[in-house]
This record gives sequence, C-alpha cells and structure tokens, in this order.
Amino acid sequence: MILLAAILLGATVSARDSTTGFAVAAGAETLRVAAAVDAREVTLWVDPEEPPAELRRDVVASRLRSNAMLLHGHVSDRVSGAPLAGARVVTRGGVSAQTNEAGYFWMHVDAALPRGEDLTIESGGHATHVITNTLILGGADTHFIVRLDRGESSTHRDDSHKIWLHRPGGDHPHEAEPPLQQGNDAAVPEFIRVGFGCATATTCTSVEIFSLETYVKRGLNDEWIASWHQESLRAGAVAYRSYGAYHVSHPRTTAYDICSTTSCQVNDADTSLATDIAVDATAGFVLVSNGQIFRSEYSAENNNLLGDRSCSNVDRTCGDGFAGSPNAGWPCLSDPLCSGFSCFGHGRGMCQWGTQRWATERGRDWRWIVNHYYNDEGRPAGLRSAFIEGPALPKRRAVRR
Repeated sequence: MILLAAILLGATVSARDSTTGFAVAAGAETLRVAAAVDAREVTLWVDPEEPPAELRRDVVASRLRSNAMLLHGHVSDRVSGAPLAGARVVTRGGVSAQTNEAGYFWMHVDAALPRGEDLTIESGGHATHVITNTLILGGADTHFIVRLDRGESSTHRDDSHKIWLHRPGGDHPHEAEPPLQQGNDAAVPEFIRVGFGCATATTCTSVEIFSLETYVKRGLNDEWIASWHQESLRAGAVAYRSYGAYHVSHPRTTAYDICSTTSCQVNDADTSLATDIAVDATAGFVLVSNGQIFRSEYSAENNNLLGDRSCSNVDRTCGDGFAGSPNAGWPCLSDPLCSGFSCFGHGRGMCQWGTQRWATERGRDWRWIVNHYYNDEGRPAGLRSAFIEGPALPKRRAVRR
C-alpha cells in the first residue's frame, strides 16, 4: 500500500482499520511522501484478519428486527485514531445511544414507514458531527465509521441514498462519462485509490486507499438498497466492482482512480450486513469485454418510457418494455419486468430496480441477471458484450458485432 500511496505527491499518510476506523500500529501513520505540488491527506485502510466481536455476522444478525433498522457504528478521534468512549448518538426522532469503551454504539429505529433519519454524534472536545437522511428500512442495518474532528465547530455528511432520491421530482446527479478507453488488462486489482471531498469527479481534496473488496462493501449499500433480494445485491456487487476496477486501469486523475460521489459511484464510511454478504459471495468476479475489465454502467430505471422523473437517456427509441440507448452504444434489450416504469437516469447498462424485479418476481440468480443486462443472455452486441470472469470460471472474450 505504501508504494501505491507514494505517487500521491505531498501526502500525509495515516493507517486505519477498515472495520472500525481506529488507528492500526503499522507505522504507516508516520509516513510522509516528499512534497511536490499539492499537499494531500491520504488514509490507508487496512483489512483486519478478523472483525471485532460486535461486527461478527452472527452477532449483527441476532440484533436485526423486522420492524426496525439497526444503526450501529464505531466512533474515533480523526487525528489519533483512538476510540472515543462515552460519545452520545441521538436520532432526530429522539432515540439515543452511547459508545462503550471500545467506541461502539448500537440502537434500533422504528421502520414503520421508509424514511430518512438524522444522527447527531457528540463527544467532549470534538466537533459535533451530523449524518442526515440515512435510509430507514426494517430488517436491515447500517454500520457507520465516524471520525470526529477536534474543536467546537460542527461537521456534516448527507447520507441520502442514491436510489431513494430516484422518485418523481428527484434529480439524477450522474455526470457524463468520459469516452471508453481501450486496453488489454483484465487483471482484478488488489487496491483502489478513491478521491474524497470532491466538488467534481476530478477535483477531490483527499485520497483514501482500500482493498478492492472493502471498497465494494463501502459502496454497494449506497448504490443498491440493503433490504433488496440477495441475488439483486450480488448482481450489483459485480457491477460495482467492475466499474471501480476499470478505473484503476483508467484513473480519473493521476492522484486517484475514482471519485466517491454520484459523479462516479457513491462510496462512504458505512456498510450493511446484507451487502457485505453479497460482496463476499461474488469476491473477485468482474465483467470483461475485449480483453479488459468493463466499465459496467448502471442506473435506477432503464425502461424506455418517459415519465415525470429525470431521464437523461439520449435515445429512447427501443420503446416501453425495453432497456437500451442505441445512440450511446447500448442495444435494445427486452426487459418486460420493467414495463410501465418511467426512465430514471442515463439508461445505460444494468437497470438497478430491474435486478430486484428479476430476483423477486422470477427467481433469477445474480449470474443470470448480470448476463441479462451486459450480454443479452449470450447474444452480445455493441456495448452489451461483457461477460463474467472470476474464480473457477474460464476466460471468455466477447467480440462486438
């Protein structure tokens, strides 16, 4: 990881445990890279051999409630990386908890109606941190990594779920993609450099380095809904991983591979049990086309029907009951389970709501869903010519026609 960090010029580097956010005794926190152009804050996220006891899957699963959302997390000092005991966490609705000696808290929030909830985290000598619009759904959880700044001010993070915003009147804040770049690298990278504090995809102010699988875990619950069917989540994990891995070979800037906002794909400091399971179940699987990892685009609703939601699909000539954007290189695809749902997003690649419908209404598994959207179930054409590759699967190279 140090070699990866070394190209980030002028960086102050710290090392943190990827499950808790606590400092790790790896010496990396003292590493300084020679100053050059712009100073950057760099965090190296180290995956532990075993998670802390409170994050073991059986422990988290035992706390899930069908009528409530489990909100839990670890709170630490941003500078030292030390856990903060006695930090108070309060929701807008008045539910509260306090971190224990290990800096861990947990609480249940009623999920009678899906909605967004706000959390306020306070600890003496530290800035108050507010997390707004966290999606509340029954039977699911969100685990937060909270790093508090020192001082008396306040900090804020908007946790609005990307898909939850995809409703009538909502915006689809996805920037236009740069042209696809060609290459011949189908190797799955071990690490990925992610830009944070981003005004645009190429103007992020800090860099965090993750193992690729930890990166997918931190982002999948932001792009898919954690209470969705496990096969939908697994299909999403392959798409999310492939999109990130493509940018390791084709980075957005010299300092980092991909940004952490809707300009690229969302990635922030929380995870969920269901999406973690989906990521582990598909670990190492990516989409490959013409000898390289494929930039696996996706959006909320790809049906070719214009309604009252924000649709930036440049070509909806396929018609209702079909996904596709031929002028953007994505051929028409019969997608009958999305018939009647208006387009929301750019209309390219995988339909996120479609993955849920195919899993719940037709019982399709993640392999079928991925192949449905990215190679038309073995009938490749145009950009819809990517195939799954991964552990124990033979390599297959699609040739566009």
